[in-house]
Formats: sequence, C-alpha cells, structure tokens
Amino acid sequence: MDKKSKRKFERILIISGIAIAAFGLLTEAIQYPWGALAGQETIPEDPAPVSDQWVSESVAEEDVVYLAGGDSYGASADKDQPVLQVGILKLPTLGKADNVLEGDDANTLMLGAGHIPGTALPGQAGNCAIVGRRESSLFYHLELVGEDASILLADQTQQYTYTVFHTAEVVPTDVSVLEPVEGRESVLTLITGTPYGSNKKRLIVQAELTDTQPRSQAQ
Repeated sequence: MDKKSKRKFERILIISGIAIAAFGLLTEAIQYPWGALAGQETIPEDPAPVSDQWVSESVAEEDVVYLAGGDSYGASADKDQPVLQVGILKLPTLGKADNVLEGDDANTLMLGAGHIPGTALPGQAGNCAIVGRRESSLFYHLELVGEDASILLADQTQQYTYTVFHTAEVVPTDVSVLEPVEGRESVLTLITGTPYGSNKKRLIVQAELTDTQPRSQAQ
C-alpha cells in the first residue's frame, strides 16, 4: 500500500470511528430518561407475563454470601425448574417496568428482575430484595432513582407503593443490605452492579412501604 492509499485508509478509519461514537451517543440520548432530571414520573404499562405460575413462599436454599447483579450472575439454575412469577416492578422515575421472578441465578436474570430467595415477598414485613442486571432496561439508569422517589411493586392481587429513603454503593459481599431495617417494618431493596459494566460494587436502592391498594384499582 502506497502512502496516498494508506492516508486514505486512515481517514476512513477515523471517520468510521467518529460515526460509531456519534451513533452511540445519539442512541443514549434518545433512551435517556430526561424526565427524571425534572422530577417527572410516568407509570409504565405492565410487561408481558413470563409465567402463569406464581410463587407461594420464598425459601433460601443456602445462606447468601454474595450479591448478584454484576457481570457474573452465578451458576445457572436447573432449566427444568418452573419459572415462578413474584410480581411486577415499576420505576415511575424512569418510566420502566419488568417482571420479577423467583431466583437470582443467570437464567432468571435473563428473563427479568430476580427476587432473592429467603427474603420477604412483596408487601410482607421484612426486607424484599430484588436484583437485576445493570444492562437491562429497568436497571440501566437506577442511579437516577433517588430519595423520596416512588417504586411500585405488584403481586397477583395488590399493588404496593414504596418510597425511597436510602441509596448506597456496597461491595458484593456486603449481604447486610438483605437484612430487615430497624425502625422500618416493610422494606424493598433493589440491587444491581455499578459502575455500568463492572462487577466491583453494587448499587443499592432501599424504599419503605407507604401504601397498599387492590391491583384492580391501581393505575
């Protein structure tokens, strides 16, 4: 390749790189929840159901020593096990919703958010812990869900409104975030990896139950 052809090829590479970067920025700008910056909330539609079987109780198979939600999601569950629906999670701040399924294994987190076995179920006393992949639509901008934001979590019959009171970043081995919170009867804890694309830490959003109403009457 002569010098002239080489320079032409280099220019093509540079232009291609700029075009790819510009496309990525444009895509991010289109998908970014700009309303969150203005304090706007949008109640999203229910997602298409993943399963017609609902969990009746949540029992931990073993003590949790590591929080899922990063690039490594742990071992896959037995594919022959039924997929159990726990609820539907909505983040009005982001205008996003997804199904919540029982389990925090790799297979489950590919289908939706996962309820950590052994933690409280929606609306129950204690700590209901839900984990999701950061690259999922629901958790992608979870950092924008701050204090006083509303989180909606519905089961088969009821919709529960939780109000955020605490956000933090913790190491994946800090399983204390799954424990009941002193002075707060019913808590919801959302967990995902942070920073984006990393397995180093977990972003934690905790909210307290502030309202319950029949799902048939909910927005």
